[in-house]
Amino acid sequence: MLITPWILSIALLGGPDLDADLAAAGDDVGRLSAILETCRESEDDDGLQRAAHRILELDASHEGAHRALGHHLYAERWFETYTELSAYRREEERRMLEEHGLVRFGDDWIAREHLPFVRMGWSRDEAGTWRSPAALEDARLAQERTAEGWQQQDLTWVHPDDFDKWRDGLWKCGEEWLDQERADAWHAQLDRDWRIPSERFVAQGTIDRESLRWAGWWADQTYADLVRIYGLQPSSPPRFVVLRDLDQYNTFAAGGGTSGRAPAESEGFSSVHYAFFADALFDGARREYSGCGVAYWDTDDESLAPFGQHAVRHAAAQSYAESIDPSWEAVSQVLEAPGRPLSAPAFWNEKRIPRWLRYGAASYVERYFHDPNVGDEGNPWWAREWALANLRDQTEPLDLDAVFAFALDPADPGASGRKIHTAGLLVAFMLDGNCAPVIERHQAFKAALRSDEDTGDAARALEASLREHEEALRRFANL
Repeated sequence: MLITPWILSIALLGGPDLDADLAAAGDDVGRLSAILETCRESEDDDGLQRAAHRILELDASHEGAHRALGHHLYAERWFETYTELSAYRREEERRMLEEHGLVRFGDDWIAREHLPFVRMGWSRDEAGTWRSPAALEDARLAQERTAEGWQQQDLTWVHPDDFDKWRDGLWKCGEEWLDQERADAWHAQLDRDWRIPSERFVAQGTIDRESLRWAGWWADQTYADLVRIYGLQPSSPPRFVVLRDLDQYNTFAAGGGTSGRAPAESEGFSSVHYAFFADALFDGARREYSGCGVAYWDTDDESLAPFGQHAVRHAAAQSYAESIDPSWEAVSQVLEAPGRPLSAPAFWNEKRIPRWLRYGAASYVERYFHDPNVGDEGNPWWAREWALANLRDQTEPLDLDAVFAFALDPADPGASGRKIHTAGLLVAFMLDGNCAPVIERHQAFKAALRSDEDTGDAARALEASLREHEEALRRFANL
């Protein structure tokens, strides 16, 4: 900058001559800016303030003066305080959400429903479905391998050069090819489980492969009833897990073990039943949420083996419900910051399906279902009769309010189990009780669930209708 005699006089005279300097500068913004710089360099705060305010009287958009006063530039406007800026931004966020359905993400505005996926670093595929980077890579790899002639053995890709091993009845386990017995032993460990697609689900488990195929078949039998209950179908096959014994089940749920697993659940409800929903199950490496239904089926224990299909049915129903009613906001908070624990209240408060109805649906397909596979001489309602007999043996009175509140307590598995079974009874009455008002309210709830509208009012109306027809419910169950 050219040093003029006038500027030199400012530098030499300093604060005592500020009034004279400002008067001499008049309306010349350039000269006033020079005074501003001199005050800044000499740390004359009072002079800085006076010069800046004078400049803004002449040029309201002068950046240097605003910066000198600590003002904040946002949306091409200057705000004198951060409080003023924050209030403006809050009002802007309210208006953008109400008028355009947009929310702030960094310096951008995005659709509210897209926020969790953007937060997780996901992208949309060619069909417009949000996918994790790992899932997109899987799809690319599948397309590439299919073009090269690879095929899948269950869900494991096999190169054409290895088809002869496959034809010989061997199974690809890691880098080895093993016979059935050794493959079952290899897959019996957590994190090396079988993964077998059924018609409607993906069955994942440490039990032997033939038993897991049966688990997939049992899961498929729940599908039609789950469609009846929810009126929605998953966009892809839900995945559920079947573990071979109680030790694995507990390790999977609570974490620990030799591999130092993280807990798969946040509330301890695995101790309430022989199946649970793994709400805290994440795959950090893939940036994906893995929450699913989990069951244990000890095929070697003659006393426990008959309960296998019931546990599987419950687990499959939990996975189905999660696939149509995810909690992406709560999930994205975890995937955005690895190591952050899942907030169970936030996760469940995000749901559009009431918790009692979700567990009731799982209980219905577990123990109140109609079995069309018993043959001409069999009783297709054998499971329901068994379930109702269990309820009649309970001494506690039927408490619909407690079921609707659905506060499970791991410290009291008996009472918690009764709530699950009673929720199943409510669903059985809702589906099969021929009570027209309840049917009407159920249809209204399903319509709300299929739409983008809030389901709260429809759920409360369904609960109210069930309360109003409690006597019919009791007659239905012979309670």
